[in-house]
Amino acid sequence: MKSPPPFPSGWYALGFSEDLRAGMVVARKFMGREVVLFRTESGKLCVAASYCPHLGANLGKGGSICGEFLRCPFHGFTYGVNGECTSTPYGRPPPAARLDLLEAVEVSGVIIAYHHPAGTPAEWQVEPPPEDEFTWGPRRTKTWTFPGHPQETMENSIDVGHFLVTHRLQDPQVLQPLTTEGPRMSAMYAFRRPLPLLQRGVLMKLFTSSNGLGFSCHNLSVPQLGWETRLLVLPTPLDEVNMEFRTVFMGRMIPGVNRQTLTAALKTRFGAAPVELAMMQYILFEIRRDIAIFRHKRYLPRPALGREDRQIGQYRVWASQFYPSSRG
Repeated sequence: MKSPPPFPSGWYALGFSEDLRAGMVVARKFMGREVVLFRTESGKLCVAASYCPHLGANLGKGGSICGEFLRCPFHGFTYGVNGECTSTPYGRPPPAARLDLLEAVEVSGVIIAYHHPAGTPAEWQVEPPPEDEFTWGPRRTKTWTFPGHPQETMENSIDVGHFLVTHRLQDPQVLQPLTTEGPRMSAMYAFRRPLPLLQRGVLMKLFTSSNGLGFSCHNLSVPQLGWETRLLVLPTPLDEVNMEFRTVFMGRMIPGVNRQTLTAALKTRFGAAPVELAMMQYILFEIRRDIAIFRHKRYLPRPALGREDRQIGQYRVWASQFYPSSRG
């Protein structure tokens, strides 16, 4: 698969907050390098290059938390979340003993780190999905690993043609054309989903918003069923070929929608869990269809786009900002 430069700048997921509890140390691959995630006993998060600056031990393989510090398994050097070496077993910490930190935060229960080819600090932050007074159901997560690139997977969200063929949707409508502002992008579509028991199927509305190429939120609502699902899509390059593709699912009854819906009746009788799981399984099924394509497709820098594909061209111009070295 021929792709754009493998490591675009921006914020990318390293894991889920619930998977890194206080006192834990976790090794990860990120943008062609080894990194270590750790959370101190008080809950402070830190992400750094894996190798101890003393003599190169991998801190993600045997490193441990001692209160507020990460302890190296080789010589016992300890490091704080600011990267400084705080102690050694046999003398004053060497001035050069300092962790190579990555800028990292937690947004919507996702641990994200910033990457720039030149190592410059982040010039923008991820805006979390909007919240209201109505609560979402429980979070459910899923992670895949496959050959791919964040630009390609993000492009899917505005590729109307693939919704009709790969996902078998009908009657596409553009409710909000592709809109870009700096590192952010959004669009809204409507489709009709055929169903065996309903002559015209059901109307589905999809609002998609992206913060760079590594963090996007998709709200899929089905007014006829009174249900909506929020899907976070989090592609992260591991190396020059492979990526981790994380997703977060949440569902709820659409606030203010008539409660005399099939979903409301099912929820009353069986509770919310079966409805949420059914919607999640439907979305997982559709994601697997996309992944089957990604595993074998090739990126074309000059695709033969038709008139209906104009949003793809607009998207690629927007995406080019995340390759600063390519732009000179």
